[in-house]
Amino acid sequence: MKNNIKKYIVLLLTLFILSSCSSQKEVNIEKDIADKAFNSTLDLKGINKDKRADEEQGKRIVMNSVALAQLADELELKLAGVPSTNSGKLPQNYNHVYRIGLPMNPDMEVLKSINPTMVYIPDSLADWLDEGLLKHNIPHKYVNLRSVDSLYNITEEFATQYNKKDKYEKLIDEKNKFFEDYNNRISDKKKPKVLVLMGLPSSYVVATENSYVGNLVKLSGAENIVKSDKEFEQVNMEYLLSQNPDYILRAAHALPDVVMKMFEDEFENNKVWNQFSAKQNNKVIDLDYNIFGMTAQFNYTQGLIKLEEIFYK
Repeated sequence: MKNNIKKYIVLLLTLFILSSCSSQKEVNIEKDIADKAFNSTLDLKGINKDKRADEEQGKRIVMNSVALAQLADELELKLAGVPSTNSGKLPQNYNHVYRIGLPMNPDMEVLKSINPTMVYIPDSLADWLDEGLLKHNIPHKYVNLRSVDSLYNITEEFATQYNKKDKYEKLIDEKNKFFEDYNNRISDKKKPKVLVLMGLPSSYVVATENSYVGNLVKLSGAENIVKSDKEFEQVNMEYLLSQNPDYILRAAHALPDVVMKMFEDEFENNKVWNQFSAKQNNKVIDLDYNIFGMTAQFNYTQGLIKLEEIFYK
């Protein structure tokens, strides 16, 4: 099983690279980067020594992402397990709860030992985890967290299932108030054209409005220059140049420090970027990985306020 998961980790880091267009130089991801991401081994036995599994109305709920744990905290759900993570902040209310390992490589034996009623997982991880979950007969459900709307949809589902409608209604009221104020502030602003790049070590793709970062760009009122039904598209430099975006936003799929260094080198050494007015006008912006990640979180308001500052102030 671990060999298969390790293979999938490498595939994650090489995802979309093989489909990169001819205008982007062919690159190979260094194997040690992928190995480092996978081999962040955790002594779960030691970590879990003083941990426990809480029950919510007699049910043992496990959240296999920081975003889902934060969602659970907003609803004041008791959890039986949460992921271990080096990025993103787990709510303090779950400090005493069992750790199940990294979201992309949870320890199936630990998961099984918790005896979960349900394990909730972002659907972007389905290809990586399905085999192990099925093999160990672990009940699980994949959820969509690719947009602000989907975040509230799954929150409503949890609130209904676990009798937390009052908490959900409060979240909805806060959301409506935020967007009323936000949309009023940006309604008369000139909307910029934007290119969103999503980086992996040694390569990158274009994020459309069907990705979480792209969804935030759309909600900010800006226009994403790449239209697609897909979440990501390969880089077509000729097309991107023809659209000449006002801003270029750079985000990280994983390993943000490595990715941002890759972007710096790419924009310095690939002279094609010098033809973009966004670079000429110092409008190439690196986005904070903790806010502009792969899945929607309730800190989306921080992301939208940041985009407002970038585009309109």
